[in-house]
Amino acid sequence: MVQTVMRLGHEGDPTASKVECHRRDARRERFDSTQATKGTAQPLVSNSAAVVGTSNALFRPFLRLRSAPDPAAVRPEEVLKASLSALLKESTQPSGGWGAVREQLWSIRQDLLVQHLHRSKLASEV
Repeated sequence: MVQTVMRLGHEGDPTASKVECHRRDARRERFDSTQATKGTAQPLVSNSAAVVGTSNALFRPFLRLRSAPDPAAVRPEEVLKASLSALLKESTQPSGGWGAVREQLWSIRQDLLVQHLHRSKLASEV
């Protein structure tokens, strides 16, 4: 497939046209190289094995997973139920308002996902 490239620059300024053409060519090369590798990236976290959580912490900060989750940092389903109940009661909510509650909901969803409980009844309540 032949692509027709329209090269635009400032009329009458050949230097600007060359700079603009070089900038666009560099961008096109970057785009082509990312398209060639698109879809070949491996996920950071394997979805094949469920993790069994062992943490008893009611609340924990949400962190994006960059590797396989540590079972000591993942809460089991019973602790997640207690955490959700604590979030719904104003007297036991974490300080920080809605932002802190939202972060805890993200954390609960993540713990459910890594334990393959994201299709459970608890997940529908979160």
